[in-house]
Amino acid sequence: MLRLTMIALTPMVASCYSLNTFWEDRAMAQCQLYEQCGYLSYVGAETFDDCFEAMTDTEYDCSDYNQAAARECVEGQEAMSCQDLEDGYYPTACTQVCTTMVQVTE
Repeated sequence: MLRLTMIALTPMVASCYSLNTFWEDRAMAQCQLYEQCGYLSYVGAETFDDCFEAMTDTEYDCSDYNQAAARECVEGQEAMSCQDLEDGYYPTACTQVCTTMVQVTE
Protein backbone atom coordinates (compact mmCIF):
# COMPACT_ATOMS: atom_id res chain seq x y z
CA MET A 1 0.00 0.00 0.00
CA LEU A 2 2.85 2.38 0.78
CA ARG A 3 4.32 1.87 -2.66
CA LEU A 4 1.06 2.86 -4.34
CA THR A 5 0.87 5.99 -2.23
CA MET A 6 4.41 7.02 -3.22
CA ILE A 7 3.65 6.51 -6.89
CA ALA A 8 0.43 8.51 -6.60
CA LEU A 9 2.25 11.43 -4.96
CA THR A 10 5.11 11.54 -7.46
CA PRO A 11 3.27 13.58 -10.12
CA MET A 12 2.33 16.25 -7.57
CA VAL A 13 5.93 16.60 -6.38
CA ALA A 14 7.29 16.54 -9.92
CA SER A 15 4.90 19.30 -11.00
CA CYS A 16 6.16 21.77 -8.37
CA TYR A 17 8.63 24.17 -9.96
CA SER A 18 9.58 26.81 -7.43
CA LEU A 19 10.47 30.39 -8.23
CA ASN A 20 13.99 29.84 -6.84
CA THR A 21 14.50 26.79 -9.04
CA PHE A 22 13.28 28.78 -12.03
CA TRP A 23 15.79 31.60 -11.34
CA GLU A 24 18.66 29.10 -11.10
CA ASP A 25 17.61 27.20 -14.25
CA ARG A 26 17.11 30.47 -16.12
CA ALA A 27 20.55 31.72 -15.07
CA MET A 28 22.11 28.40 -16.08
CA ALA A 29 20.49 28.49 -19.53
CA GLN A 30 21.36 32.13 -20.17
CA CYS A 31 24.94 31.89 -18.96
CA GLN A 32 25.56 28.74 -20.99
CA LEU A 33 24.27 30.54 -24.08
CA TYR A 34 26.35 33.65 -23.35
CA GLU A 35 29.44 31.50 -22.86
CA GLN A 36 28.80 29.45 -26.01
CA CYS A 37 28.25 32.57 -28.11
CA GLY A 38 31.08 34.67 -26.66
CA TYR A 39 28.75 37.16 -24.95
CA LEU A 40 29.91 36.86 -21.34
CA SER A 41 31.72 40.21 -21.47
CA TYR A 42 28.53 41.90 -22.71
CA VAL A 43 26.83 40.99 -19.43
CA GLY A 44 29.83 42.02 -17.34
CA ALA A 45 31.17 38.53 -16.68
CA GLU A 46 34.49 36.91 -17.44
CA THR A 47 33.47 33.30 -16.78
CA PHE A 48 30.33 31.19 -16.65
CA ASP A 49 30.58 31.13 -12.86
CA ASP A 50 30.74 34.96 -12.72
CA CYS A 51 27.65 35.15 -14.89
CA PHE A 52 25.72 32.57 -12.86
CA GLU A 53 26.64 34.20 -9.57
CA ALA A 54 25.58 37.63 -10.80
CA MET A 55 22.26 36.32 -12.10
CA THR A 56 21.40 34.42 -8.91
CA ASP A 57 22.78 36.90 -6.38
CA THR A 58 19.58 38.90 -5.94
CA GLU A 59 16.45 37.36 -4.46
CA TYR A 60 13.03 38.20 -5.90
CA ASP A 61 9.47 37.60 -4.83
CA CYS A 62 6.51 37.22 -7.14
CA SER A 63 2.84 37.11 -6.20
CA ASP A 64 1.65 35.88 -9.61
CA TYR A 65 4.31 33.26 -10.43
CA ASN A 66 3.31 31.09 -13.40
CA GLN A 67 4.98 27.65 -13.18
CA ALA A 68 3.97 26.56 -16.68
CA ALA A 69 5.38 29.73 -18.23
CA ALA A 70 8.55 29.33 -16.15
CA ARG A 71 9.17 25.84 -17.49
CA GLU A 72 8.43 26.96 -21.04
CA CYS A 73 10.73 29.96 -20.62
CA VAL A 74 13.70 27.85 -19.52
CA GLU A 75 13.05 25.25 -22.24
CA GLY A 76 12.93 28.07 -24.78
CA GLN A 77 16.18 29.53 -23.52
CA GLU A 78 17.87 26.14 -23.60
CA ALA A 79 16.86 25.78 -27.25
CA MET A 80 18.18 29.21 -28.27
CA SER A 81 21.04 29.56 -30.72
CA CYS A 82 23.69 32.24 -31.02
CA GLN A 83 21.75 33.61 -33.98
CA ASP A 84 18.64 33.92 -31.80
CA LEU A 85 20.70 35.86 -29.27
CA GLU A 86 22.13 38.15 -31.96
CA ASP A 87 18.64 38.71 -33.40
CA GLY A 88 17.33 39.71 -29.96
CA TYR A 89 14.97 36.74 -29.75
CA TYR A 90 13.66 35.95 -26.27
CA PRO A 91 11.07 33.28 -25.52
CA THR A 92 7.63 34.88 -25.10
CA ALA A 93 6.88 32.66 -22.11
CA CYS A 94 9.61 34.46 -20.16
CA THR A 95 7.49 37.62 -20.12
CA GLN A 96 4.62 35.66 -18.58
CA VAL A 97 6.47 34.09 -15.65
CA CYS A 98 5.95 36.99 -13.26
CA THR A 99 4.51 40.43 -13.81
CA THR A 100 4.75 41.57 -10.17
CA MET A 101 8.40 40.87 -9.43
CA VAL A 102 9.78 42.63 -6.36
CA GLN A 103 13.37 42.51 -5.13
CA VAL A 104 13.58 41.10 -1.61
CA THR A 105 15.51 43.31 0.76
CA GLU A 106 16.69 42.42 4.23
